[in-house]
Amino acid sequence: MEFFLDLHLAKDGGYSPYAKHELNGKARGHLCTTGNMVRSLVRFGYLDDERVQSAIRWLVEEQLSDGGWDCFGRPKGTLDGWEAMSAFAEIPKSRRSPEIRQAIEAGAEFYLKKQLLHEGKRFERWYWLRYPWHYFYDVLVGLDFLTALGYGKDKRTREAVRHLISKRRPDGSWKLDHTNGNLRLEIPGQPSKIITFLSVRAMKRIGKS
Repeated sequence: MEFFLDLHLAKDGGYSPYAKHELNGKARGHLCTTGNMVRSLVRFGYLDDERVQSAIRWLVEEQLSDGGWDCFGRPKGTLDGWEAMSAFAEIPKSRRSPEIRQAIEAGAEFYLKKQLLHEGKRFERWYWLRYPWHYFYDVLVGLDFLTALGYGKDKRTREAVRHLISKRRPDGSWKLDHTNGNLRLEIPGQPSKIITFLSVRAMKRIGKS
């Protein structure tokens, strides 16, 4: 963790995918990198580290006026910019500042308005179940952080929940549709322990057996 933080902490408080020396110290925070690493660092017990707190503040400040986030500097949020919400879900309720709570509320509304699936034309990849999670979004990613943040029973999640249930196999498991990139922990098209675990956890959070 010390190695990562020393190498990738940007001057603006976020995390850059580039080493400090690669861009002459001018690297700025990047949403995917910052959100994914905050999520991991909080799990590893680094919530009180100022370098993690600065990254959390960066995620709050990067939120756009519509409640979403974007990795590429565009003025509107996209469902693909999910990492900040997933990071906030790891922060215990008692440790969430008013600014974090406000960002969560606006972010949840952004996703719920789109019912976790609808942004322009149908984008098939959002209906797949993929792992490992890194920067691609899909319906289970959205259900995971929204249910963790307490929004799972909002009626606007129903389409996403129905889609997830429709993908359950007769034996009660879920299969892995695709991987993200070349990293494979399980075999695509086969029953998946991690997708099944994540799906069951989301269902339990909203009271579905």
